[in-house]
Amino acid sequence: MGALYSLLQLENMRSIDKLIILGLSVMLLLSLSQFIAETVEDTAYAATLTSQQANQRTVFQPTFKSDGWDRSETASVRTLALTPVRSGPAGVIPHRLTIPSLHIDAAIERVGIAADGKMGVPDDGDNVGWFEKGPQPGASGQAVLAGHVDDQGGAAVFYHLSDLALGDVVHIHDDKGQQVTFKVIDKAVYPYDTTAVADVFGPSSDTRLNLITCTGEFDQQARTHRERLVVFTERVTH
Repeated sequence: MGALYSLLQLENMRSIDKLIILGLSVMLLLSLSQFIAETVEDTAYAATLTSQQANQRTVFQPTFKSDGWDRSETASVRTLALTPVRSGPAGVIPHRLTIPSLHIDAAIERVGIAADGKMGVPDDGDNVGWFEKGPQPGASGQAVLAGHVDDQGGAAVFYHLSDLALGDVVHIHDDKGQQVTFKVIDKAVYPYDTTAVADVFGPSSDTRLNLITCTGEFDQQARTHRERLVVFTERVTH
């Protein structure tokens, strides 16, 4: 009996040892499986990262970080001063007209287009009107000034405009004292209802100042003179 008991006890110990060995094997297998899974995941992540880096090298996409920028009111701001490029000579906003040979020194009003579609005229017979929808005197193109030859009070500012001769000078002054000088280059007379407005108001690459006034007989029915005198002048450059 003692020998049989000893044999059974030995078999039980062997069974327990087998169970322990089996448990350790299972634990080792699970650990190895987890290690393999983590290794595969790390490898896949590394491959993905490498692919993204390759794409970034192929197509450069800059990023701009704002962290750390100084947004305080004391932060300096750099500004650029831009100087406009002029395509021609600069004109002036006309303030006064002087014509030494005619002893004219007249104020200049701004005029536009009247209700009848023609250039407006100054309200005061002693003043001259600048057509402000055209160029400034002294700029490229044809600036135009108009004045009355007479009014209800008698002779007006341009009463003697026809006396201007070739080479006579005309001065335009702005309100800051700047002066632009022109000289007479031509004169012409047009019918009141002329269609040759391009001669006086049309575009030009020259720097012109055209002076207009009425001339000819007075038409009682039209309430105006039948003709227009135009004196063409050109800017004098030194």
